[in-house]
Amino acid sequence: MNKTLPLILLCFLSLTCFSQELKLWKGDEEKTFKTGSLFEIVVDNANKSADKRWCSSAELVGKIVSVTDDSLKLLLNSYKIRNNMENVKKEENFYSQTGTIEAKIAKNEIVYLRNYKSLKHKKRKENFLGTGVLMVFTGVVTALNALVVKDKSSKKSILISGGIQLGVGIGFIIAGDTKSYHLRDRGDIWSIKN
Repeated sequence: MNKTLPLILLCFLSLTCFSQELKLWKGDEEKTFKTGSLFEIVVDNANKSADKRWCSSAELVGKIVSVTDDSLKLLLNSYKIRNNMENVKKEENFYSQTGTIEAKIAKNEIVYLRNYKSLKHKKRKENFLGTGVLMVFTGVVTALNALVVKDKSSKKSILISGGIQLGVGIGFIIAGDTKSYHLRDRGDIWSIKN
């Protein structure tokens, strides 16, 4: 019994030591994210390129380890790099099973970030969004089929079915939406507080 309590405390400390709270503020509004939260951060360095035909962006998914005056340090689960030059688009995806890829990004390169409870929560939100878009599309197609049908009772049933699919699809889209905190390129920008 004497050895289990320090072991439990050490396990708890090791889990919380690898991440840091993130605080954002905009005017009087302040938002604090829990320690250990998962973030999707999109960075863009199109402004740094002398050649305006070329731009690059990255989508990083991971936990924030530390926050300094000018940068964030992350332990990444995945990241995507997108390069666009004129008509050529290239995307590279990198994944880590253990979340041990370290990255340091400048605060002024962050376009926006989104907060998730876990990777499972992020995937669930993405699945809701995809299913919602599909349901809206099929609802519209079903409703358009009512134009082809000549029987009035069948036409009414098809329109009701299309309307239900459209409504359920919009509900899934709303459930799959995640709030984005924009740090630049918008009128209502958030700032990172140390």
